[in-house]
Amino acid sequence: EGTASTLDPTNKAFFNPIQEFNRDLSVAAITIYQRILKKEWEDRMVNKAKRQAKKEWKEEMKKTVLKNEQETIKKKSSLKIIEGLSATGLRSIRYFNEIPNVNHIVANDLEEEAVEIIKKNIANNNLTEEQIRPSKGDCNFLLHRLASENRLYDVIDLDPYGTASPFLDGSVQCVKNGGLLCVTCTDMAVLAGNNPGTCFAKYGSVPLRGKYFNEMALRIVLHAIQQSASRYKKYIVPMLSLQIDYYLRVFVRVYHSPKHVKTIYQKIANVFQCGGCPYYHVAPLADENSKGPKAGRFDGFSNCPECQSRFRMGGPIYTGSIQDVSFIEDLMKLIKSNQSQFGTHRRCLGMLEIAKQEASFPPLCFNLPYLCAAFKTAELNLTDVQNAILNGSFAFSRVHCHENGFKTNAPHSFVFNIVRAAIKRYEDIHGPPSEKRKRKYADSVRHLREKASTNDISFDHHSNFHRLQPGSFLPNPEANWGPQARPSNKKAQQVFRRDPLEPPTKKFKSQ
Repeated sequence: EGTASTLDPTNKAFFNPIQEFNRDLSVAAITIYQRILKKEWEDRMVNKAKRQAKKEWKEEMKKTVLKNEQETIKKKSSLKIIEGLSATGLRSIRYFNEIPNVNHIVANDLEEEAVEIIKKNIANNNLTEEQIRPSKGDCNFLLHRLASENRLYDVIDLDPYGTASPFLDGSVQCVKNGGLLCVTCTDMAVLAGNNPGTCFAKYGSVPLRGKYFNEMALRIVLHAIQQSASRYKKYIVPMLSLQIDYYLRVFVRVYHSPKHVKTIYQKIANVFQCGGCPYYHVAPLADENSKGPKAGRFDGFSNCPECQSRFRMGGPIYTGSIQDVSFIEDLMKLIKSNQSQFGTHRRCLGMLEIAKQEASFPPLCFNLPYLCAAFKTAELNLTDVQNAILNGSFAFSRVHCHENGFKTNAPHSFVFNIVRAAIKRYEDIHGPPSEKRKRKYADSVRHLREKASTNDISFDHHSNFHRLQPGSFLPNPEANWGPQARPSNKKAQQVFRRDPLEPPTKKFKSQ
C-alpha cells in the first residue's frame, strides 16, 4: 500500500485493508499540515527580522532572511508524530516514507505480538527503530506521561477499534500549540443514535437518530474534542471532517488561548428535531453582540410549525465550520499531482470536492428520502430540489455523507414548499389520492400536505445547476465492506508502560 508493505499473515495484529482510503487521506492531510507549519515558521522569521530592522527593512531582504534561517526553519517544521494504536505499523511506515521532513514517529500498541510485528515491518521496509520507535503500552499512559514531561508532539493520530473518546484528554494535552489531531471513530451505531445513553456516556451528547446522514455524529465528536481541550485552556480549529463508510475521520488543529476558550460556547448548540417531519432548529448556547457573547435566547415553540408534532432535543453539538476550504483545495492539488501514490485518489477527490462545497453552509442537512416519506410521496429527486432552490435565489450543496443528502441556506418553509409543489405537479397529471388512502395518513402527514404554500416554486433548469462530480459516491468494491474482526489473540494481560524515547527500565503490571 503506497510505499509500504506489511507482514502479518496470521492476523495477530489488527489490519483492515478497507482503511486504505483513511490512510491515503491522512498522508495527504499531514503533508499539507507540514507545508503550513513550514510557511508559519518562515513568516515568524521574516517578522522577527522586520522588528529588528525597523525602518531599514526592505522587501528584497526577505529572500536573504529565509536563506540564512533555512536550517532553523527546517528543524522547527520537522514533524514528531505519535500513532497511539498502531497495530501492524503500516500507517507509521507510510507516514515516514511519504511525508516530508519527519523527525521520528512513535508507533505504540498494547499487544506484545503487535509490537513484534511492527518491528518486523520496520525492518522489512528498510527503516530503523530510531526513525519509527516501537512502543508497547497503554496509549493513555503514554500521552499523559509525555504531556507531564512537556515533551509535546506535532501530530497525534488516533485510529482505535471503536470509540476514540478515552484518548481525547491525553491527546489534547500532548499535542503542541498549533499541532494536528487526527481522530477516527468507528462506533457509528452509537453516534448515529441507536444507543443515545451510551453516546452521552462516551461523548457527552445525545444523538438524534438517522435524520442528518451522520453529520450530527461528526459534530458530536468535535464537541467532545473541544470539551477535552477547553479544560486545558485550548480550542480546536477543524481542518477536515468526513464521515466515510462505517466510520468518521476528523483533522483538527489545537491552539492554546485562555481568552478564546471563554467564547467557544458560541459554537456549541442544542438541536430540536420534530418527531413527525424533518423540521429542525439549531439553538446556540450563546449569541454574539457588540459587547461579546452572551447567553443564547430560544424563541421556543411547543409544536412544529409545519406538522404540529412535538419536538425532541439532542446535542450539544459543535456548530462552527467543520471544513477549511483552503486546506481542502491544497489537499486536492496534492492528490491530483500524485495519483500513483494514492490508490483511492478518485474517491478522495470526489469526496473532497463535495466537502469543499458544503463548507459555507449552516450546520446539519436534509435527508431527501426522509423528507419525501414525511409527506408520503416519492415524486421528487435531487435534480428538482437543486433547480427549485437555485430558482428561489438560494444556495444548494450536496453532502459528502450520502448521495441523497443536501444543504441549503433557504428557510425550512421553502424546502417544505418544494415538496408541496412536487405533489401538486404530480396530482395535476394523475389526480389526487383516494379518500381511502387519505384516511390512512397520520395527523402530521395531513398537516404537511394541507398547509398552503407561500412560495412560487419553479423546477425549470437553472443555469448554475451543478452536476455531481464523477467518483463522488462509488460503490463498495467487494461484498461485506465494513469493519473487520478484532485480532485473533487475546488482549495482553500485562501492560509494559514504556517511555517511547528511552529504553525500558522497569515493567509494571496493569492496574
